[in-house]
Amino acid sequence: MAFNTKIVTVSNVVEYCIPDASFDTEVFNNYILPAQRQYLRELLGETYYNTILTSVETGSWVTEDQTLYDNFIRPMMCWYVLYDAMPQVRNKITSQGIMVNDTEFSQQSSREDYGALRNSIIASAERWKKDLKQYVDDAQEDNSSAYPDYDDGKDESSNKYGFILV
Repeated sequence: MAFNTKIVTVSNVVEYCIPDASFDTEVFNNYILPAQRQYLRELLGETYYNTILTSVETGSWVTEDQTLYDNFIRPMMCWYVLYDAMPQVRNKITSQGIMVNDTEFSQQSSREDYGALRNSIIASAERWKKDLKQYVDDAQEDNSSAYPDYDDGKDESSNKYGFILV
C-alpha cells in the first residue's frame, strides 16, 4: 500500500502558491502527508484515495485519474499544504521560545494581515475542492461509469426534507 506516498512535492507547493523563488521550502515537507490525509482522503473516499496514492507511487495512471490529479488534486493540495504550514512560516520554535521570523530588511505583517492572508489561502484550497467535486459530478453525469471508486461521502439513504428515501 502507498500509505506514505506524498501526493504533491515541496516544489509543487512553491510552483502553485509561492511567487518568491528564494523562499525556504523545507518548511512544507512535514505538512504534505498530514494535509492530504486530512483534506483529500475524506474528499475522495478511502478506496479512490488509495487508488490515487498507488498511481502517484507507481507512475501508472488511468487517463481520467491523471486528469483529475493534474488539474484539481495537485493544485488543491498545494494550497492546503501552504495553509497548514503558515503558522510555521510566520513563527519558528527555538530553544529560546517561539520567535517571529524577521529579517533586517523586512517588516513583519500585522496579525490582521496574516489572518487575511491565511483566510485567502484556505479559500483558494476550497475553490479547488469545489471545482474538483463539480468536475467529477459532471463527468459522472455524462458517463455513469466515470470515477467508479470516487465517494464524496454523501449519504444517499438519509432523510431529506421530510421524505424517507429507501
